[in-house]
Amino acid sequence: YDLTVEGLAAPQLSLAGRPVGQTILSAPADKLATYRVLVTVPGVEGTGTRPIIFILTDRISRESARYTSSFRGPAP
Repeated sequence: YDLTVEGLAAPQLSLAGRPVGQTILSAPADKLATYRVLVTVPGVEGTGTRPIIFILTDRISRESARYTSSFRGPAP
């Protein structure tokens, strides 16, 4: 699966324990997999919370699932 995010300008995704930008995920058939995803935005301006959408796309069928979350900007 490929993981992307919408709602932020130039977001950088990283998975705990992996290099930044490596956002290919896998899960065994009929099983669940858990990943810790970190989202950073270089030079983000403003504070507060912004809505974002994570998109998980199957690399073969191109089917996708979307999950709405929030991104918290830097503390004032």
